[in-house]
Amino acid sequence: MILGVTGPIGCGKSTVLELFVAAAWRTADADAICRSLYDDPAGEFAAACRERWGEAFFTGGAFDRAKIAAVVFRQPEELRRLTALIYPRLEQALDDFAAAARRDGVDAAVEVPLLYENAMEKRFDAVLAVWAPAALRHERLRKFRHFDDAEIRRREARQLAADVKLERADYALINSGAAGMLEEQFREFLNHLSPERR
Repeated sequence: MILGVTGPIGCGKSTVLELFVAAAWRTADADAICRSLYDDPAGEFAAACRERWGEAFFTGGAFDRAKIAAVVFRQPEELRRLTALIYPRLEQALDDFAAAARRDGVDAAVEVPLLYENAMEKRFDAVLAVWAPAALRHERLRKFRHFDDAEIRRREARQLAADVKLERADYALINSGAAGMLEEQFREFLNHLSPERR
């Protein structure tokens, strides 16, 4: 099985991915794949950015995330252009990952925060949504990522509502209690998967 894992910011997707690792699933993280593009200032993605924006995204030859944010989060059209450069490369990396997992005969889970927003659900055998109530998600974002309310609103505005993702997914984990409760749900989820689905 190749499973997509999604959910709103602050819901605990990365924690769930760690549970998959502990359960011996192969895992990937779409955000980490995107970060790897930015970590290669000599790669083709960087070349495409230079062709579009010149050196506006770079400091000392390396990507400057603050400069990127200053441009794309204030100009929706520029964000769309950047997304159009990133997502074909991300999708190719995810397809390669899935093909390797199928070839090796292993189960795999891929964390994709904007899975539904970018119509990527068809790339997976099924989708698992991680859900948590807004107040708890916001508390986590303030505490662990040091976001203020304006930053939380800005990021959430780019995502489908948490309840919508929950309704559209094939499976769900509710991450609103203690860690033990999430782990218990996770075990039940794995037990629920039939050998045919996996």
